[in-house]
Amino acid sequence: DSLVDPDDKHSRGFTHDACGRLLCPAELDWNDPVVRAGIRDRSGYVVTDLSFPTHLYEKYTANPDDLEEGLFKSKILVQVCRTSIT
Repeated sequence: DSLVDPDDKHSRGFTHDACGRLLCPAELDWNDPVVRAGIRDRSGYVVTDLSFPTHLYEKYTANPDDLEEGLFKSKILVQVCRTSIT
């Protein structure tokens, strides 16, 4: 994956594969090209405020049978909380 260009906001979010993988709702499979295309063009896969993105989960992976397992335990989230509090 290439780095995100800080000067080009159009290359961020779901457009960028690494960002999209972290923003993808936990119940969907970003590795599936049909899902990825459906999220990007908003056809069939709608991301809402009720979707928990994978970046919130421990090891960036959710248990489809228990979406609360590992929630809010991702490395990124823990690091942000630690730097914000201290």
